[in-house]
Parts: sequence; C-alpha cells; structure tokens
Amino acid sequence: MRKQAFIVIFFFLVNTNLNAQFINLLSNGDFEIYTILPSAGSQSNRALGWNNVNGNYMGTNCGSPDYLNLLSYIGWWGTMTPVSGNGQMGLCFLDITDTTYIYREYISTQFCTPMIQGQQYSVSFYLTNGLGGWYTATCNNFGLCFSMNPLTQSCMEVVPSIPQLEITTII
Repeated sequence: MRKQAFIVIFFFLVNTNLNAQFINLLSNGDFEIYTILPSAGSQSNRALGWNNVNGNYMGTNCGSPDYLNLLSYIGWWGTMTPVSGNGQMGLCFLDITDTTYIYREYISTQFCTPMIQGQQYSVSFYLTNGLGGWYTATCNNFGLCFSMNPLTQSCMEVVPSIPQLEITTII
C-alpha cells in the first residue's frame, strides 16, 4: 500500500559543458516569478511557465498541483518552507488500495533553450514532505521525464511516460 504524500519541489537543470557557462535551462525553477500570487490551492499556472499536465486549475476532484508562496498562500498541509525565496510547488500523490480516492499530480514546463545531444547536464531539486499537517507521509518513485512532446493526463491516471530520472527510495 502506498501512502499519501505531499511533496514540495524546486528545480535546476544546467548545462555542464566545460566550455560553456552554467546556464539554468529552466526560466522559473524556483517558482519565484508569478503572474499573480496564489490565493488558494490548485493554481500551479500562476507560477510563470509551469502547467498542470491535465489542465485542471480549479481544485475539483482531479489532480491539481498547488503553487505555494509565503507572500500569500501556503496551504493547510503543514509547515513547508522554501529552500530559498518565497515560492514552491506542491504535488500530491495519494494511492491507497482500499479506496478509490487517488491523486497523481504532475507539473511541466518548457526549457529556455533546447538540450543538445551529447552534452552533459546536471539536474538538482529539493523535495520535502513537510512537517505536520495532512499530506506529510512518505513517498517513493518520484521521477522526472524529459520529452519532446507535452505530457498529458485526463484526470488522475499515471502519465504513460518513462522518467529518465527516478528516485525509487522512500523519501
């Protein structure tokens, strides 16, 4: 049985070519740039450049990642402080075998510049499952998928893509 987890993240993806400067390929990996501050959960699209792969931003019974910002809305899930700045993104993965209440939330973004075949890249991100509150249990199989095509999801089913980077240990 998998337990509930609420994970907060921020990303960096840099080109590590020795002849190039370190350039973050994500324009808003720390979620600090926003169109408008979040006022409730399910507003991942307010962090500039980030999208929910199923297109839901209303908080209905369909996966909807939460843009959290210390300047306005931090949610009710427990204490989760960003590594730096004020912005963070919350994803809920809830899969309990004795219930039909299942969530699988995904976010996506486009790179500022395309990756170049044969180049080395470094990926770093921070995860937390918070302190106290509802969604602060453990999680495993957290992955990142690099794709030429946008990822899609109808509601809460597993996105049918194989991640190139996956943390299989329990977080």
